[in-house]
Amino acid sequence: MKQITLRDVAEVSGFSITTVSHVLNKVPGKRIHRETSERIQQVASDLGYRPNHLAQSLRRQRSNTIGFISDQIATSPHAGKKILGAQKAAAEHESLLLLMNTDNDNDLADREIRALIDRQVDGIVYAAEHHTVLTPPAVLRTVPHVLLDARTEDGGFSWVVPDEIGGVRA
Repeated sequence: MKQITLRDVAEVSGFSITTVSHVLNKVPGKRIHRETSERIQQVASDLGYRPNHLAQSLRRQRSNTIGFISDQIATSPHAGKKILGAQKAAAEHESLLLLMNTDNDNDLADREIRALIDRQVDGIVYAAEHHTVLTPPAVLRTVPHVLLDARTEDGGFSWVVPDEIGGVRA
């Protein structure tokens, strides 16, 4: 099955590839008649045009993808809420959340982080099953990151943990 391109939309709509690109990519500051924009959008819809996110990622230097790596979070009673919270936050920023599990294997964690970095993720959430002090793989420092429900002794990583003492007091 052939992927419909901007060129295909341009040929059918009768407008230039540049005009089609400006309309479909919602380029700000371009003066395009409403009728032209509506025609291009209708043709794109009729043809089944879908943007090429890989090409957009290369151009924008952003993948709109966040990696979510956990040690064994699937066994935690609050795991679903952590994952859903991360997914909701990613969606609010028009990003996709990729889930990976290390099963407490440091070599696997290192490989997963490298795989995510190789795929140009915009950041990584490294989640622990429960509040813990850990030593995440050093490669995590090479990409924007946050530790979830974990921290490090040296404070060398960004982290978020619940206020368990405050929760008990409340």
